[in-house]
Amino acid sequence: GGDDWRPGYPEAEPFVARLREAVAGLELEPLPAEVGVGPRTPAIHFGTILTGDSFINAEDHRQRLHDEFAAKAVEMEGGAVAQVARRWGDDIPFVNVRCLSDLAGRSSHLDFRAFLPIAARYASQVAHRLAPAI
Repeated sequence: GGDDWRPGYPEAEPFVARLREAVAGLELEPLPAEVGVGPRTPAIHFGTILTGDSFINAEDHRQRLHDEFAAKAVEMEGGAVAQVARRWGDDIPFVNVRCLSDLAGRSSHLDFRAFLPIAARYASQVAHRLAPAI
């Protein structure tokens, strides 16, 4: 409790270090033009992902969550999975891997159907690197 309390689960430093090492040097293909977002090379980030019960589509709200919680992303499922893993014991590792297509509140010109096969390739490449480290 107290004013400095933050919801969430502590990061298991040795576990995260193994995951970082597993994806070090992994270069994902740039998004092709047909996806509709212009030239963009994907990047792998580690950090806080917030889970909530609302879809965030306002840039000022996204920025506040980033500023207050250092949130890399906001989604609606991962917190429940983390809670189940934690209930099974502190030694159960949990990692939430997300493929983000755009930022909340920004107008997106992304063609979601064109993005799906690319997102699947990204997920496969990342999962193949992470699995042995888990």
